[in-house]
Amino acid sequence: MSYVWSVVIALAIVVVGSYRIVPAANARTKATEVVHEDRRQFNSYVITILAACAKLNATASGSERSYAEAQLLKHERDRWVAQIDDATKWMIDNLERVALSYLNLLGYRDLLLRYSFAVRMVWISERSAEERQRMIVEMTEPVQAIFFVRPRWRAAMVRHKEVERLSATLDRFEGRSSDEASA
Repeated sequence: MSYVWSVVIALAIVVVGSYRIVPAANARTKATEVVHEDRRQFNSYVITILAACAKLNATASGSERSYAEAQLLKHERDRWVAQIDDATKWMIDNLERVALSYLNLLGYRDLLLRYSFAVRMVWISERSAEERQRMIVEMTEPVQAIFFVRPRWRAAMVRHKEVERLSATLDRFEGRSSDEASA
């Protein structure tokens, strides 16, 4: 008789679980997928910024080119500038979705919020194109190392240095001294 009761209880658990637990787990899975997709998109834009700046820097020197080549190169450079513009727009428009998906235990959330704002403000500033590119690369390289390098022990050691580097860069951008930033 106890065997029958065990089967009945097991069936009741399965039925209740299929109506209560499974939908909640599925909703949690979908939310997690959205978070990871946002992070993948952010990583994609970080790489886009670094690649576009590298291309712009590689083609900056004005070597002897024909008029047709110069026009084609200008078109390509304009396209790369637009890619950076689109990337920084996406970052500022979606910063809460990406930044708030990280715990702030090591200050990562704050770094992402500051970075997303600073990189867009630098890009739309009136600085020269070369200065803007230099500054956003200086900010973006540590972000890539902090958030998108595999978390192995060596990467963890590099990550700490990159957090300090990014914090110092953002402090300079925001006009804060090291003493103000640590307070």
